[in-house]
Amino acid sequence: MFPGGPYDISVLKDYEHHIAINDRHALKVVSNGKNQDKFIDIRYILPAQIDYWINISRSRHLRRCSLHMIDDNMISAFAERWHAQTSSFHLPFGEMTITLDDVRGLLSIPCYGEFFTPPANVNEDLAIVAAVELFRVAYDEAVTETRTNRGASYSFEGLKAVFFKQLRDGRYDCAMRAYLLHLVGCTILADKSFTLVSAKYLFLFQDLDTCGKWAWGPTALVVLYDYLRDSTLPATKQIGGYLSILQNVAYYRAKLDALRDTDIIWTPNYDENSMTRFQSVSLFIGYIRWCSTIVPYLPERCIRQFGYTQHIPPTPPMLVVRDVDVEWSVYRNSVRPLRATLHSAAYSQECVDGYIRWYYRISHPRMNPYVAAYADAGPGPSHDSGPSHDDGPNTRCTQCHQIGGLIHQSLDLHVGGPEDQMRVLLESFTHF
Repeated sequence: MFPGGPYDISVLKDYEHHIAINDRHALKVVSNGKNQDKFIDIRYILPAQIDYWINISRSRHLRRCSLHMIDDNMISAFAERWHAQTSSFHLPFGEMTITLDDVRGLLSIPCYGEFFTPPANVNEDLAIVAAVELFRVAYDEAVTETRTNRGASYSFEGLKAVFFKQLRDGRYDCAMRAYLLHLVGCTILADKSFTLVSAKYLFLFQDLDTCGKWAWGPTALVVLYDYLRDSTLPATKQIGGYLSILQNVAYYRAKLDALRDTDIIWTPNYDENSMTRFQSVSLFIGYIRWCSTIVPYLPERCIRQFGYTQHIPPTPPMLVVRDVDVEWSVYRNSVRPLRATLHSAAYSQECVDGYIRWYYRISHPRMNPYVAAYADAGPGPSHDSGPSHDDGPNTRCTQCHQIGGLIHQSLDLHVGGPEDQMRVLLESFTHF
């Protein structure tokens, strides 16, 4: 149906609207690392009560997780491989995703907890009232802040001012709310503005003694998955704020297209030096929610990332009327049947017979598919051109490219371990 796939659109039903069949320049991306570092030095000694609330919130480690620079070309190359229907990146050797276990390991935030539902209709007026009550700022100051931001949001600069003023005045609860709102606004809840955070998130910290109940891990994934979904639309130009124009998207596109399953560290969180323990909630299958945004979480499609043999997954479930919060609270109901079907992988990239063939039928494994070499080889000789005994160097180069493509396709379709002789032989041809 599409050059290079998918040939069966039962999985990627909206592929015709995907950026993969279009072209654009690199996305603009955001990093708020400098904003967070400028707020407060992580070595700064905070009052005991504030330090206590930071521990209660279970977000302490977010202070150390922000990057100052983000490679927009790399992000763009991955974004064009994201598919919202499967919540995964589609690569030449199968699907991969960012799992709850990845979030827990990288950010040291919990994956258990409740989903957040903000008050209805958080508009400018409610943002003003919330700032007066929870930050204890003057009404006129709250009005100026929201009117300046042209919406129900607070600026990072405004939150810094509230924090230090209330810290000096000994109003530690108000200072703590400003600090935590700034922290999540710079990290897991960062948006495209990179200077503002939505006022609805202030209600996360209305009760500081219970603010650790929120499921921060799923929160990070829902926000990220939703922005990745948005980035797959051709009209989208920005997924963040930091812009780097020094590198070429095509470089990363070719690098990802050339990746082999043997190049991947499939289970980086589970080596002998790992400091974290696996949590079964990472194998939950269903939907996760943040405010009104709901996204599918389908680790069974990328089960090699957990050390198991990859099987052919079922078609992603439809989002019908369901209680997402209840299903999440009883996540073990989906984990138990999945675990009963899993088998430990003999080697990290192992998959069942037929998986790669199935995957190449339902997916678009490469952004620059080798099939294009046949279509782009140029027009055939005209009928009156006469016979030619020398096809010339360009034709021979095209033929070599086609042969190389066939070898790579053979590698993709051949299921075998790293010591498999056929795999070794095929890979040796790619080095000539």
